[in-house]
Amino acid sequence: ATTTTNSMTTTTSTTTTTTRPPSSGTITAGDNKLAYLPFNGEGNWSFYSVANTQVQIDMTSSEMDPLISLVDPTGTQIDDDDDGGSGLNARITTELCTSGTYTITARAIGNDSGNYNISLNTGNSNTGQCVIPSAPRNISVQSSGESYPSVSLNWSEPYTGATACESYSCPTYRIEKSVDGANWILVTG
Repeated sequence: ATTTTNSMTTTTSTTTTTTRPPSSGTITAGDNKLAYLPFNGEGNWSFYSVANTQVQIDMTSSEMDPLISLVDPTGTQIDDDDDGGSGLNARITTELCTSGTYTITARAIGNDSGNYNISLNTGNSNTGQCVIPSAPRNISVQSSGESYPSVSLNWSEPYTGATACESYSCPTYRIEKSVDGANWILVTG
């Protein structure tokens, strides 16, 4: 008598799904979001703000060297930072001059990938960074040379901030010699 034994092999497959934090989205004042930056990628975080709001944006990570930039509602980059926070972390502190949707772009030096935190804090501003001067004050004019005179114009206020005139219309001035040639005139335009 012959006995036949059939053996059956069962294979079980286990799939592990890793859910990463988002790399882009919206952020609101007071948020501190955990996010993921893909290799050679960027994260874009948008938020709405009203004019004359002071913001502090922080990007922190122990896995990469953060780099952030801030774009205003017109699409103009108004600030960026690499190491303004603690250690290698990035921080932007600035006054927003117009109401609208702003975009924070998160990247890494060296195109690294990894987890990071992005935070947005706001407050009222009274720095005057967004105030565009109508005319300079405390003007001093110096001239030199008889044959080829040169004129330099300096004024001490108002200060418009480091980036106030990059994305907003600022007045321009020129110096013209008077008709009789005895004086120099400051002309707006």
